[in-house]
Amino acid sequence: MITTNSSDEIIKVEHLKKSFGSLEVIKDISFSVHRGDVLGIIGPSGSGKSTLLRTICQLENATDGTISICSKNIVKDGKYASKDELRKAALDVGLVFQNFNLFPHLSVLENITEAQRCVLKKTKQEAEATAFELLQKMGLETKADVSGAAPSTRAASIARFPWTWKTSLCLKSAENMHSMRRLSFVFFGLALAALATACGSQRQEGCGAVPADLIPAPVSYQVGNGCLPSAGLAQMTPAVRISEKSLKRRLKGYRLEDWQLRQAYWLEVGKKGVRIEAADEEGAFYALQSLKMLTSLDDAVSFCTILDWPRVRHRGLMLDESRNFQGKEFVKKQLDMMALLKMNRFHFHLVDNPGWRLQIDAYPLLTQLTAWRPEADFWDWEKDETGGEFVEEGTPGA
Repeated sequence: MITTNSSDEIIKVEHLKKSFGSLEVIKDISFSVHRGDVLGIIGPSGSGKSTLLRTICQLENATDGTISICSKNIVKDGKYASKDELRKAALDVGLVFQNFNLFPHLSVLENITEAQRCVLKKTKQEAEATAFELLQKMGLETKADVSGAAPSTRAASIARFPWTWKTSLCLKSAENMHSMRRLSFVFFGLALAALATACGSQRQEGCGAVPADLIPAPVSYQVGNGCLPSAGLAQMTPAVRISEKSLKRRLKGYRLEDWQLRQAYWLEVGKKGVRIEAADEEGAFYALQSLKMLTSLDDAVSFCTILDWPRVRHRGLMLDESRNFQGKEFVKKQLDMMALLKMNRFHFHLVDNPGWRLQIDAYPLLTQLTAWRPEADFWDWEKDETGGEFVEEGTPGA
């Protein structure tokens, strides 16, 4: 590997350890990745390659050690940074998964342009120009119209990856790209590439949180000059107007389905505070969730306007309390997070053979006799098709 200046250090891992119970998967690993480097991770199945990458990407928590991204510690000696710092660090690191996850119903070109258009709000022409440039660097320009399901298009998952279309440089030469392809897809498809990123410099200008930080990204937004402190905004009562006619004027020719219109909203953060317009209370609720997320991301929120509506009608989550009982406070936390992410369908799985969680006053024995297991992990309990035994409430270890 080429030795480079420490100022070009993108990722630094020191004495990293990761254990699952008594099983130590990562044992005192240290390495650095500099701007432009390509690092191949080689080892047999189960040796911890994926776990190492997942830990760097915050998909797993380190047991001990230090991880620095762009000279900022996300974990130091086993202690993690604040949630806000972790959220910002996550913008600079990502993972291309082993199975690549290209959309099979889209072409290679559409796979690469989808996120550019939906997240970065590029025009179709701009996104396609960027996509063709990246495909040429990877020698895949002839695959633009091939289905994403084709095995020969696997490398397109890297061109689709946000690092490549959020920065001006993917890799500096075709020779480097060839090396990247060789490392990425020979050794179990796992390669960690430190591309030439600006470490967050592509974030839209503003003196605080901006709509581009929202999840999911809004359909349309503008950022103005100035900002308001998040603490003050969180205590402020927005001016809310429920008027379908008013909202349709904001839509400026967009054609929405009835269900989309009910959930659509216009939000403005400015010198005079916050204004919201919606056709229905449901849309106003989603506007408030966007405001809530913005105030949680930074100490201030940039002046901005947002026009947004859902692209998908059913946006859901299933929680299986029968197999993995978490309790009321955990469920309430998930519902709050679902609301924040504008999800609108909750599948609450309360009854199955590992446990009956639905209280019915007429049948109290259901929860008294079949809601408690001696094993916390239902896989330990469900040893065969009939499962294990239940115990009564109050039994030690239940």
